Amino acid sequence: MSHSKTATVADRLFDPEKEQRLLILSGDGESNFFGKKELCLLLQGEKTGKTAEGWDTYSHFGGWTGGGETTGFWGGYANQDEVLDFVVKYFA
Repeated sequence: MSHSKTATVADRLFDPEKEQRLLILSGDGESNFFGKKELCLLLQGEKTGKTAEGWDTYSHFGGWTGGGETTGFWGGYANQDEVLDFVVKYFA
């Protein structure tokens, strides 16, 4: 996708009632994963502190997460090749 407006795809394709996996790597550098909540939390990593500007820092890709108990979402501006590799290895 050339933009990171993931709702244009996710709202039509992702059903939170079913086990699904949707990874969107946008042309603007944003990555978004919709699926297993455990993986969403792993993508973000553990909170490790704050930057001088007050932003949270994380042990992994950082970004943002949310969702329900078993399904969720993650998004961020991490290296997309590394994100793709991490997701593929998780499900291998």
